[in-house]
Amino acid sequence: MALLTTYRLTIFLGASLLFLVQPMFAKMVLPLLGGTPAVWNTCMLFFQGTLLAGYAYAHAGMRLLGPRRQAVLHLIILYLVLLLPAIAIPEGWTPPSEDTPVFWLLLLLTVSVGGPFFAVSSTSPLLQKWFADCNHPRAGDPYFLYVASNVGSILALIGYPFVIERTMRLADQSAVWRIGYAVFVAMMTTCAIFMWRSHPVKTADAKTLAAPVGWRRRWRWTALAFVPSSWMLGVTTFLTTDIAPMPLLWIIPLILYLITFILAFAAKPPIPHVWMVRLFPWAIMLLVVALILQGVWQAMFLHMAAFFIGAMTCHGELAANRPETGRLTEFYLWISFGGFLGGLFNGLIAPIAFRWVLEYPLTLALACWLRPSFRPMLVQEPKETRLLLGLLGGFALIVGLMSRSMEFQGTVLLTISVLFACGLLVIFCRFNSPRWFALVVAVVMLVKQFEPPFSGESLHVDRSFFGMHRVVFSYGRIYRLVHGVTVHGIQNRDPKRPYLRNQPMAYYHRSGPLGQIFAQLKSKGHLSQVAVVGLGAGTTACYREDGQHFTFYEIDPVVKHIATTPEYFTYLSDLGTDHYSIVLGDGRLKLQESQQQYDLIVFDAFSSDSIPTHLLTTEAFEIYQKRLSEHGVLVFHITNTHLDLTPVLADLAVQTHMVCLKCEDLLVSDAESKEGKTPSIYVAIARSREDLAGLDRLGEWTSAEPSRSRIPWTDDFSNVLDILRW
Repeated sequence: MALLTTYRLTIFLGASLLFLVQPMFAKMVLPLLGGTPAVWNTCMLFFQGTLLAGYAYAHAGMRLLGPRRQAVLHLIILYLVLLLPAIAIPEGWTPPSEDTPVFWLLLLLTVSVGGPFFAVSSTSPLLQKWFADCNHPRAGDPYFLYVASNVGSILALIGYPFVIERTMRLADQSAVWRIGYAVFVAMMTTCAIFMWRSHPVKTADAKTLAAPVGWRRRWRWTALAFVPSSWMLGVTTFLTTDIAPMPLLWIIPLILYLITFILAFAAKPPIPHVWMVRLFPWAIMLLVVALILQGVWQAMFLHMAAFFIGAMTCHGELAANRPETGRLTEFYLWISFGGFLGGLFNGLIAPIAFRWVLEYPLTLALACWLRPSFRPMLVQEPKETRLLLGLLGGFALIVGLMSRSMEFQGTVLLTISVLFACGLLVIFCRFNSPRWFALVVAVVMLVKQFEPPFSGESLHVDRSFFGMHRVVFSYGRIYRLVHGVTVHGIQNRDPKRPYLRNQPMAYYHRSGPLGQIFAQLKSKGHLSQVAVVGLGAGTTACYREDGQHFTFYEIDPVVKHIATTPEYFTYLSDLGTDHYSIVLGDGRLKLQESQQQYDLIVFDAFSSDSIPTHLLTTEAFEIYQKRLSEHGVLVFHITNTHLDLTPVLADLAVQTHMVCLKCEDLLVSDAESKEGKTPSIYVAIARSREDLAGLDRLGEWTSAEPSRSRIPWTDDFSNVLDILRW
């Protein structure tokens, strides 16, 4: 009993340490490189690659040394890593200013966290193989210990944002992780002692190692591991981009992913695998319903349900086809390889190879392809009936994909969805082949990807590491720059009313908070240099007047291309290149490098919900103060559906001895709405009350009260959960 408990607790602790170090170190490096998806993608790629290396080491060590000598080698590695300094950014490491920082970041990760992560990453396959070499009654099938690994991963994943990040600074997190690692080394030593004192069952090992494993079986293991890994990342991108860009939404697919491992590899799976296999086509049909229906929460639920069933199907196939214990480490090596390929495909290859988010539909199609076939339920139906239902399903598909522009509602949408689901089922049953089913699903998902997020047509689509951007043209005159469902700029280019093309719309309307700020600073006569962090469509350029120069800081080259192309938006081209400049790069880093003093710095990088937290820290505000002129003003556009950033900014203002005012312009009249105005929230911060004089006399502007109960954000501490609008 003590032996099994020790092994379970050690595997649990090792998995917890792995899933704690990943977000911890990625957060450490954000202030150096900016809050970009490329940082997270590169970190995840490194961790998946190191995990693969750890599994390869475990497999090679077992084959070459055997469990006992391999245990000695592994303990030496564990104790050597214990001598390394605490996890932190080494002094003197600065990212390249011109070249891509990807290789610099990979090297930094290797130096700072590579040793500890590699040492811990091989825990699960090693301990399962050590356990198989013991004389315990359950040593013949140690795969059930994989459950402890995934439980530890889930608890660490939930515990980091909800407990650790909210209560501890990064330096404290690193110290606690080091203590946890020391405990882990002691427990690994105990497990090795248990294994050394046991009597290995060598006859079983010799028998199982003699059983050959063909390459077709190995590649199927890889594919079955690749699909859930890629699907998890794909559904996360799809949900946060096209449905509801909620912060921390990525946690839900990852938790479901780990839960499916727990259920599939349990000693007695609570959900029979055959149920998941038979439910899988129905789950895909529910996904089709989600594509047609317009309800956000219903769509999210259906996407998550389909992913859960699909991951259960793939992981159930893995569990059902696992080899004997002699091939255990090799089995986990191929699973790790498949997971690494999923991260590589979604994190690096897809953003470069695809202009659209195509990895999600392609992964769905591959999942349908891999699903084992079973006897069709409608095989006895007459051919004419199946053909008729198939035609009805095709008709429902065509009408359903047009439903948004045709403004169908309620029962009509539901009827279309059901009809198409029936047609899809008939196609699957008619051909009795997952490959035909996969083809139809791929076509449906690909068609959906090309549908504009708003009524109209897509003039331009482009994608980078920072997301996919569309220029949508509608109503004969309105141009929108859209990232997912978030609008980053609108321009009215009605040829009959040419004066409207240089009128700011949406959050930037002249009667709104931003217009009031420009009017007040202009009246004081000190507004010559203006900086804007976040280019968008270039709408802020409408406020430029004689004698003023605007500097735009933009991290995404795709956004710069769109904003400077007159075919899409003319705000900048109408302004003239002599009156503005664009600096590519992270706004905070580029402001730090600049020597220019600005009378106004506008931050327009918080309207989406994956906010760059490194722009809202005490260290960042110290940089902003150096770039402000004597009476300069900081302005933050914080219109946000899911996050309330006002108390964060108020806390930072108090911390840096500045004054903070807020304006919530949420009541928009019908006349203003027809002019393109939308509700907005702005915060203005200056060194003294006199610098904001005029704004505080307007009824809309009030003092922003600090929270007083929260710790101000720093590069070492930030907590998004506390500002979430639940």
